[in-house]
Amino acid sequence: MTPRKQRGRVLASIGGGGIWLMRGAWGSGVLGRTTQTLGNLASGYIYGRDVSLPWLILSGALFVLGALFIALVREPEVAEV
Repeated sequence: MTPRKQRGRVLASIGGGGIWLMRGAWGSGVLGRTTQTLGNLASGYIYGRDVSLPWLILSGALFVLGALFIALVREPEVAEV
């Protein structure tokens, strides 16, 4: 659904998915890899405070993302080819 002129830049920034590199290392975009790195760093500190806190944060985040997805994502009338 990304416009044809922006597809390359969008896939480079968020990652295209489905690409395996260097003996199983997952290839992703700049934004995806940055958020993964920051999440790994933060998760150590969060787990150190309370072992159940990561699961509570994950549950809350999934609920919020699900609600936002239902409220904001709309199927386009005509897909751009």
